[in-house]
Amino acid sequence: MGTLGNLMAGAVAGLAIRAVLIRLAATLRFLVPDSIRSFPANWVESSFVINSRTPTELVLGIREKNETFTLNGMIRELKQEDGPEKFFWLLVLLIWFLSVGLYRLNIKTTC
Repeated sequence: MGTLGNLMAGAVAGLAIRAVLIRLAATLRFLVPDSIRSFPANWVESSFVINSRTPTELVLGIREKNETFTLNGMIRELKQEDGPEKFFWLLVLLIWFLSVGLYRLNIKTTC
């Protein structure tokens, strides 16, 4: 049982790190010059337009291309799973979108 617990802890830590790395990679990919030029508009949108009722996305704008990586898409996928897969996807959903929600809250509190 100890080995299974270690594997689960490793999987959870790996998913958390992956969520942060995806966010970092998406940020760095468009850092210069696009993000510097669009910083004021993005800041206004993040601070005043996006609220807690706005659908959460792992990568901003992904909803138009693939709804799987939105919170609603992941919940839809979770409803279709059974057994251990359902528990795994529940952990993925919690880790990915908790980090996105905390990031959104951090931007709001900074404003």
